[in-house]
Amino acid sequence: MTRPTDVDAADSAASRVATFASMRVPNFRRYFVGQSLSSVGTWFHTLALALVVVDLTDSGAALGGVVALQWLPLLALGSYAGALLDRHDPRAVLVVTNLVSAALGLALVAVTAGGDLDVWWLGVFSLGYGLVLPFDRPAVQILPVELVAPPLVSNALGLSSMIQSLARLVGPALAGVAFAVVGPAWCFAINAVSYLLATAVLVRLDRATLYPRPRAASAAGQVRKGFAYLARHPELRTLLGVNALVGLLAINFLMVITAMVEITFDGGGLAVGVAHSANALGAVVGGAVVGSKLARLSRRVDLVCLALGVALVVNAMAPTLTLFVLAGPLLGLTFVAYQSTVLDTCHRLARPEMFGRMASLVTLGAMGTTPAGSVIVGVVIDVWSPRAALAVGAASCGVGAVLLAATTTVATRRQAGVVGPVS
Repeated sequence: MTRPTDVDAADSAASRVATFASMRVPNFRRYFVGQSLSSVGTWFHTLALALVVVDLTDSGAALGGVVALQWLPLLALGSYAGALLDRHDPRAVLVVTNLVSAALGLALVAVTAGGDLDVWWLGVFSLGYGLVLPFDRPAVQILPVELVAPPLVSNALGLSSMIQSLARLVGPALAGVAFAVVGPAWCFAINAVSYLLATAVLVRLDRATLYPRPRAASAAGQVRKGFAYLARHPELRTLLGVNALVGLLAINFLMVITAMVEITFDGGGLAVGVAHSANALGAVVGGAVVGSKLARLSRRVDLVCLALGVALVVNAMAPTLTLFVLAGPLLGLTFVAYQSTVLDTCHRLARPEMFGRMASLVTLGAMGTTPAGSVIVGVVIDVWSPRAALAVGAASCGVGAVLLAATTTVATRRQAGVVGPVS
């Protein structure tokens, strides 16, 4: 599927922009800062939640159950959230999701400070955050498209991919200190405040300088129309299918990196932290590099997927802990390149009024598969080894790269008139 000539020209212009070009756009700069603060705040909640569950239950199963409750609603609501985002302003949707999340955070603070907190309360709040997630995550991915001019969209998407990585560099350490010094209630409070700060930034965006996408005309049948649209476009269908496969088997870094350090190399907590930081550092660098190259990379998403597989193999073959840590940045860099390229390719291939639904399916593939993927990868680790789990992830990337390359070849031949058009 090809986009109109003016969009192709915009893609060509996007391939020539400076690395941090979007940062010169005030709206994007404000958004970047606000989301970075919110992501750091989320780490305070995530770490405190995990530590409190373990303290209360001393059970890994309980921790897994509480975490799963946050991700399960994504499976049920992801498609509906995409249809909503194609009809409404993603900035307004984010304001609502931030305010709801802040309210949940403040309620959690009250329960914690009152001494009534138990694992059931934590499950309720985790489910509450999970009900927000299907609307929040796609809106975060979509909004940069409307903050910058078309030639800068790929650059903005690439730089946005740095936000989570930057938070992962500093968030866990700050959250750990806060938990030890002031306790879980303050960690939950910091998270709630970070949502309010992000909301204030969104409200301050200059709406006169936004670049809104066309909106879907009505609410009737938008989910069904989204899947019908996907069925008619094999490139998009393959892209989203591969993304789900990779999300299921390859993107389980928290579990696999921790298992490699603790089980394979018999490392301790400090080594685990260093290994995750190395991965996050590579992701930050990757976001900066991808910011100026994304328009070109999205033309060869198959090679980017293959590169992620190669990075997984390199990490799996590391003979020592030192070499594993040194290989960590490569995995972080290729992961961010893959993640950003999938989203940018989706934006390039889909009609603007369909992008919300397609972006929601990208989120569903990357995050909605986490509960099942964690179980599969956990079994592989227990039955074979952490190295085998990395190898399984690499194999999924290899299969994905082949499927993407084959679909791209067919699409190219169709454009050249060698095969018939899609009905």
